[in-house]
Formats: sequence, structure tokens, C-alpha cells
Amino acid sequence: MVAAYTQGWPPTNTLRLDFFGGMGAHAGRRRGPQSGPDAEISMDITLDDAAFGATREVTVTLLMRCATCEATGCAPGTSPTTCPDCEGTGEVRRVRNSILGQMVTSMPCSRCGTLGTIIASPCPQCRGEGRLNATSTLPVQIPAGVEDGSTMRLADRGPAGPRGGPNGRLFVHLRVQGDPRFERVGDDLHHEPHIALTQAALGTTIEVPTLRESVSIDVEPGTANQTVHRIRHEGIEHLHGRGRGDLFVHLVVDVPRDLDETSSDLLRQLAAHRGEDVRAEASGLFSRRRGAKR
Repeated sequence: MVAAYTQGWPPTNTLRLDFFGGMGAHAGRRRGPQSGPDAEISMDITLDDAAFGATREVTVTLLMRCATCEATGCAPGTSPTTCPDCEGTGEVRRVRNSILGQMVTSMPCSRCGTLGTIIASPCPQCRGEGRLNATSTLPVQIPAGVEDGSTMRLADRGPAGPRGGPNGRLFVHLRVQGDPRFERVGDDLHHEPHIALTQAALGTTIEVPTLRESVSIDVEPGTANQTVHRIRHEGIEHLHGRGRGDLFVHLVVDVPRDLDETSSDLLRQLAAHRGEDVRAEASGLFSRRRGAKR
């Protein structure tokens, strides 16, 4: 997985104006090594990972510190020297007189890139950058309760800065894979098991999956379609608090179709016993063919 950089280096040139007259000179400030850019990656996780949290590894290709020069950018046995243009401050200052007194214009040193030092003998491996592209595997701690599209910010895990500068940030965008058993709404889960008409009428006991186990649900006689059972604390853990969401079980009563002759006769007997009007049974070859096309 290749990380994408979200900011460039070196930084955009800036301009700072210092006004002073009798107040005395403003001392220069050494900038030092710049931090690395930010990077971002995407990671696929399961619903179980999102519900309970997990540690997953991700392989990334980022700018990392050069081992040959130990991130100094110098060839082995050499060291950087002070930049002659900015004298190690990282800034080039120009003074001119005005009616307000002396005006000092400070700009980043273009020769050393605000680092204050230059390299006479660059490292042959990283060519003086102190960093180079490398692939590594990083552990990522996923907190319980994250949602699809959440972004984790990992400080100091992004690309290395030039010549020993601190690492940037790594942003991990999480994509939670769907689970065919459940629909997630907030921290609650919803599940739709199907039961037969006879089971709904006479009652039964069914097994319903949870994230890691299963539970038994008693279906009472005469249960209607879309009856909801609530199973507490079988949902997703709360991201910013204790406890878990619930599991809602929506019972779907399947009405039988394409009944065989025996089943049809039994249902008609039941309807007659209960005094319920039903459509008359079709008869003849034409009716059977028409019924077969439905």
C-alpha cells in the first residue's frame, strides 16, 4: 500500500517584515530541520474489528531515514557545514533605511532551504536528503466503535523530514466491510431472520446470530410479520463511552407459494374451520397451466 502525501516540501516561501529603529535589532532565529509531509492511506476492516477493536498491520511505502548516513545527508566520515549565505540562521536578512527607521526584510535562505547548513559531500545512498523511499509494515490499533469512513491520525508515523527532521503524520481512512447478517445503524445492529407461516402461527424457537455467538429467541404463537425482538448489549461498543448498542431482530414471516396439493388442502381445511373466505380452488387443464405461469 503506497501512501499519498498531502503536503509538499520545502514549505512555501514566506516573508516576514521587522520594523525597528531605536528599539534595537531583532535577533535571527535558526529554523533547523523541517518536519516531513503528511501522508494518507486506506484500510479495510471487518465489522467485528469495528465493533470490538483490533490491531491490524498495514504495509506502506514512505520516505524513511537513511541508514547509511543516519539521516544527516552527509557521506560517511563527513559532516554538514554552516551555510555562508545565512550564517546558520536559515534566513537571509536585508536592511534598508526608510522614514520610519531601518526596515529588515527576512526571507528563507534558498541555498540551505532554511536548514542553516549545507552538505559538501552528499550521502551516495540518499543524495543528501537524509531520507529515501522504503517499504515497512506498521501496526495500527483500531479502537472499538469506529464507523465506516472514520479517519485515524497517527502522529510521527508519516514520512520522515529531510536531514533528520521529525516525521509527519499518517492519516488512516477506515473502510468497514459489510456483513450480510447485519445492518448497522449507529451502534445498533439489525438482523432479519425468516420463519415459516406455521412457525409464526404455532410458535417456535430459533437461533439468531450475534457478532461472535448465537442466541435463542422464543417466537410466540400468533407472531405477526416484522415483530421486533430487542437483545440488549449485542451491538457495537460505544466509541466515546462504556457499554454497547443493541441487536434488533426483525422477524420476517414467509407466506408459502406454489403449494402442493396436500398443503393446499390442509390450509383450506383450516380456513373452513375458522370460517375464513378464500379463493375457490382452480380446476381444469387451463387453470393448471395458468397457475404454472405465475
